[in-house]
Amino acid sequence: MNTADHGLEQAFLKLPKLKHVGMALLQFIYHIQRTRNVQKDAGGIFRLGYVAFSFPEGDERIRLHVDVDIKRIDLRDRRWLSLHAERGVQVCEIKHAGQLACAARYIENANSKYLCTRQTTSHDPAAN
Repeated sequence: MNTADHGLEQAFLKLPKLKHVGMALLQFIYHIQRTRNVQKDAGGIFRLGYVAFSFPEGDERIRLHVDVDIKRIDLRDRRWLSLHAERGVQVCEIKHAGQLACAARYIENANSKYLCTRQTTSHDPAAN
C-alpha cells in the first residue's frame, strides 16, 4: 500500500458519518479498475485515474471528481447528487449515505467512458 493510498483511507476514516460511504466507493473503484494506484497532488486531491476525491473544510462531505459522459447520466441521479463542471471534469459533493448509489453509477459511467476511449484509440485502423 503506498502512502497516498493509506492517506486516502485515513481521510475517509476521519469522517464520522461518511466513512463507510467513502470506503465502499474506494473498494468499488479498486474492483473495477483492478489497481490501487492512488496519487495525491499538492492541492490535497487524491487521484485514481479517472476518479478523484477531495475533502473540503467545514461540513462533513466528500467531493467526488469524475470524468463522466454527462449525456449518459440519468436526470434523477443528477437531481439526487448534482454535478457541476470544474477543470474539465464533473464534481459532486456527497453529504449523506443516500447518495452512495448515485456516486457509484457516476464512477461506473467514468469507467465506461475511459474503457471506450482506450478501445477506440488502440483499435483505430487510421492510426496504423
